[in-house]
Amino acid sequence: MDAFLECEKKFTSILNKYDVKEIVTTCASCEKTLKSYSSVKDLNLKVRNIYEYIRENNADLSLKKNQKVTFHKPCNINNFDDIERILKNTKNLEYVEMNEYDKCCGLNGISKLSEYKIMFNIFWKKYKNIRKTGAKLF
Repeated sequence: MDAFLECEKKFTSILNKYDVKEIVTTCASCEKTLKSYSSVKDLNLKVRNIYEYIRENNADLSLKKNQKVTFHKPCNINNFDDIERILKNTKNLEYVEMNEYDKCCGLNGISKLSEYKIMFNIFWKKYKNIRKTGAKLF
């Protein structure tokens, strides 16, 4: 059995065992993969990302102390409007849009291994753009 189908089979077993009705993910790639599973459609399972969840529940967010942040838009994310709303409306959060925030970061899947020099140069450019914002690095 192919690895994808085996993974989906195990996933479906867990969903059924625990009677899962909804999954909220923080990873755009995970969301995309989960939505591709036929079991998600068959079980009428709701899969969404944390940004949609926050919007749909009208959650007001705040930080305990002031923070300056920037954001890289992942390739697989489709609802940047939800993310931007959070970044601009969270109390005590100063959002600084970095130059080329929506360009490749060079850290995707297998490419960073098979095309290391190319991907490192892309990543290094992204890193410099992040540093220019003055956002704190964790």
